[in-house]
Amino acid sequence: MASSSARVMTGAALAATGIAHIERRLAFHSLIPHWLTPLQRDIQVATGALEIVGGVAMFIPPLQRFSRVFNLSLRAASVLVAVEAVRHPERTRRWPAPVPDLRPVVAVLRVPWQIGAALLIWWTTRRP
Repeated sequence: MASSSARVMTGAALAATGIAHIERRLAFHSLIPHWLTPLQRDIQVATGALEIVGGVAMFIPPLQRFSRVFNLSLRAASVLVAVEAVRHPERTRRWPAPVPDLRPVVAVLRVPWQIGAALLIWWTTRRP
């Protein structure tokens, strides 16, 4: 079984990501497809809240199975969105000028990042 400190650190990282989704929305601005622009703020707040819930669940050993399923479900959705962004980077929103258009680079980096996060969640929440 993974150490409890690894699980807690992973939970802290997930919760911090959730807080960043809410507090630093501009950083996640380009991740929302352009056709969801009217719901952008709501999506960012909702995903941030879900990340926080998933992160906090990692701290509570009796919720280990729940946190695994919950966080891996979020990662699965994130991987699908990331793959779609690789296939169609023009559908994601641009950062405000004067930032160069890094959508294709960010899209490609998001896929292994999300898969790595899923593997870390799987490892830290596995049963003995």
